[in-house]
Amino acid sequence: MYKKKMFFIQALVATLFLWGVSANIAFAQDNDEALNVAVLNLEGTGVDPQLLDTLTSVLRNEAQQFSSYDIVNQSPINLSEVAIVLGCSSDSLPCLGRAADQLDARVLIFGRVAKVEDTHRVTVVIFDAQSQKIVRQLVRTLASETKTSQGRSADPVSAFRKEVQSLFPRDANPVAENQATLLQIESNVDNTEIKLNGTMVGVAPIKRSSLPPGIYRIEASRQGYTTWKTNVELIAGADVRVWAPMKRAPGASDKVAAKAPVSGRKTVTPPPMPASSGPNWGAWSAIGVGGIALAGSGVMALMIFDTEDELKALDANRDPAPAKREAYLNDRQGLLDKGESYELGHRVLLGVGLVSVAAGVVWLVLDDGGEAQQRAQKIDDSNWDVGLSTRGVQAQWSW
Repeated sequence: MYKKKMFFIQALVATLFLWGVSANIAFAQDNDEALNVAVLNLEGTGVDPQLLDTLTSVLRNEAQQFSSYDIVNQSPINLSEVAIVLGCSSDSLPCLGRAADQLDARVLIFGRVAKVEDTHRVTVVIFDAQSQKIVRQLVRTLASETKTSQGRSADPVSAFRKEVQSLFPRDANPVAENQATLLQIESNVDNTEIKLNGTMVGVAPIKRSSLPPGIYRIEASRQGYTTWKTNVELIAGADVRVWAPMKRAPGASDKVAAKAPVSGRKTVTPPPMPASSGPNWGAWSAIGVGGIALAGSGVMALMIFDTEDELKALDANRDPAPAKREAYLNDRQGLLDKGESYELGHRVLLGVGLVSVAAGVVWLVLDDGGEAQQRAQKIDDSNWDVGLSTRGVQAQWSW
């Protein structure tokens, strides 16, 4: 028996040892397959440096969560400074390849932030030095301040964190090219017409996928608003979302007013006043419901008093015999339960009655004030005449 136990213990130890060795080997293989990645600072002219640092930290943190990436740079690095040292333009792919070699990285993750009126347009790019291609690109517009349903200001950095997570999908090839493109255009004004390269494609919000790579001219317009234009570049695998901030055209209302004649006489008809709708049945209904509830509350109060009298009578006529003690206790408990139910109904009806009556009275007071103002402002159209001329304003009132 002892030998059998020792055999099982030895087998268990050997199994655990082999499992640990295989796990270490697999972990080492995973580390060997991880790609060296350099996460560079987000850069932008005229953008708050603190915002740039915060967005860069978010980008770096999300990249570190991707199991296929091994971050090689521990200190902040600007792509523009590396390009100056190499003597090339950071906009060219060969320069990006040289920068990756300089940093001993297979993949470069970098981006730019541009301030567009009250928003920030953030572009994040993933470059693969081996294929010399940009394999992923993300373009998002972040509002400086957004409102939640509770009225509080939402952090734009949190919005950026949610958007940038799509760059690092789980179980995805970290350098595979995603040939599908996605362009989304949204606006703060409904029914804004959108044109791509001069062709009307619909109204915002609009979404277009599988567009050929290239530079697209976006034009957003609507009557009474200033036309908004911008250029975006779509590459293979680009996921671009553009926000069109429409603003009212300056002097739009002045143009409408300029069409009115400035000389001669013109009759101005005042806006019609709505006729009185009669009694305010809603307010009177609320008062009626409140009155009924108060009456019911009074009835419940009387029933409470009756129950108290019954309880006193029961206590006064209590039979001290032990055989009738249980019957006495049951009767007393029944009266107590009935009294509590009456008390609860009394309180509920009293509250409903008071609230309904108060609401109805306030409604009547406000409605009477509105009707009084309406009667004071009531104007007979046939007796009102206003004239506009080069000499001034002429008014005629008859009664």
